[in-house]
Amino acid sequence: MKTITPHNESNSGWLTAHRLLVTYLKEKKRIDFLVEQLPDDFPAMERKRCHYFLFGVVRNLLLLEEALRRKLKRKPKPALQALMLLGSFELWVSEKPVAVIVHHAVEQAKKIVSLAEVSLVNAVLRRIPEVFERMQKVTERDLEALSFRYSHPLWLVKRWEKEFGWDDLVSLLQWNQQPAKVYGRMLGGAESNAFEEVDYFKKTEWPFFYEVTGSSWGSVKSLVEEGQIYLQNPATRLAVELLEAQPGEMILDLCAAPGGKSLQLAERVDSQMGSGSVVSVDLPGRRINRMRENFDRYAKRPLSVLEADVLQLNQKDFLEAGVSVMYDAVMIDVPCSNTGVFQHRVDAKWRLSSSDISSLVELQAKMLERAAEFVKPGGRLLYSTCSIEKEENNCVIEEFVEGNKGLFSLEKGKIYFPWETKHDGAGAFLLHKAS
Repeated sequence: MKTITPHNESNSGWLTAHRLLVTYLKEKKRIDFLVEQLPDDFPAMERKRCHYFLFGVVRNLLLLEEALRRKLKRKPKPALQALMLLGSFELWVSEKPVAVIVHHAVEQAKKIVSLAEVSLVNAVLRRIPEVFERMQKVTERDLEALSFRYSHPLWLVKRWEKEFGWDDLVSLLQWNQQPAKVYGRMLGGAESNAFEEVDYFKKTEWPFFYEVTGSSWGSVKSLVEEGQIYLQNPATRLAVELLEAQPGEMILDLCAAPGGKSLQLAERVDSQMGSGSVVSVDLPGRRINRMRENFDRYAKRPLSVLEADVLQLNQKDFLEAGVSVMYDAVMIDVPCSNTGVFQHRVDAKWRLSSSDISSLVELQAKMLERAAEFVKPGGRLLYSTCSIEKEENNCVIEEFVEGNKGLFSLEKGKIYFPWETKHDGAGAFLLHKAS
């Protein structure tokens, strides 16, 4: 993909968001891939503005599209549609006067579309607030209205209402629609006051995790590059804490990229004796390359990378890499529906279908069986997801334990719901292998 060059006028984040949104509407590419194409010298404030509008529109896409559909005779072409979506999003979230927001959208439209389309932008956006006012009124059990109001696929809203009930469903939808916070984990494994006087870090209730605040992205990036912090959600600690890795242990981390959990594990197994280590496995490609870059910043940690398909992983792969074949503990963070992380993976809900979950469950079961082959007698097996679906969590574990009766037993585990934990949702289950 070519690097996306920002608009020349003040490197406008709004116009760049428009260009990226047009690409998204045409090609449905993941938006995190799109924003990675922004030039390194793209001004920080404009980058932030671009992210705000792009992620905001995609997070609220169903709501915005439905509001526009009620005021348009036909679906507009992508460039015009993106303009109207951006203007509608600002009308939805901003406290600025309607006239100010519409005027700004019209002025931007003059640079992009025809005069006739500019007039259409003006006419439609002025009428959108009245549509939003009606769409905000949702009566209990009206799942279609709830789907539009909180911009989630109707099939998923129906699924969650059946699984969680109305109140928890609303709590989940409200959580998903909030802009995601950014967190950094202080590396080193010991509490410190080093970041507590920095104005762009806010201490959290979770040890070692700080909320990144303000606009000092340059300073934060420097700390990342220096290996002092690692940007990750506090939910990543759940599986690591449940595994309780000990100094000197050999840990295998499967589906490990981009490596955040591996780094936490490495801090736990590292010892003065030098016997503990973590072997991190993932498929060839962009994610494992990123993991290598992350690990390069922490060269003192006992980390090894093995490039392989988990389903094809065998003894030969380990021997050729010069690492152990059997492990005290194996962690596998399986591919999943991502339903616990929709707050910051805002486009994931638009890519997911109900049939995808069934296909994922089949894959997850196979991967868990393969992971179990590398656990030493008496060792531990940790299964984790970033899903809040029972089908991908409890059901996979129950079927695995039943199929391996007498060999593996479930010690503990649960699904962590984001509206309760106040961070990403996840599933984590600890299994013990018989001696």
